[in-house]
Amino acid sequence: MDKQHSSTFTSSTTSSDPIPKEDKVLEKEITSVIRDVLNELKINLKLQKPQVKRDVRNMGAANKQEILKNTQERLQSILTNAQEQIRTRIEKIQNEEEAVIVPIEEKTEKEQENK
Repeated sequence: MDKQHSSTFTSSTTSSDPIPKEDKVLEKEITSVIRDVLNELKINLKLQKPQVKRDVRNMGAANKQEILKNTQERLQSILTNAQEQIRTRIEKIQNEEEAVIVPIEEKTEKEQENK
């Protein structure tokens, strides 16, 4: 990454304005999802290198197409699992948000009924 792009990213994430607590919490939750998914992806992808070496040693270059097919399937599976993890974690964050909103609406309805 060149210096121009690097400074663009850092300057856009820092601000002198105070951030509301709710915004900080949401930001922390989302960055946690990103960090966790990236860490898991990194580990799983690194594990593929020794697996490919084993496949090549066990099957030999004559089975190149099968080795490529197996590697592609494993990588696709890793990416699918990452997608599912992202979807699940984002839905959890959304459901937490909805759970906070619902009680407030119910309280307002009860107050109107009592008047």
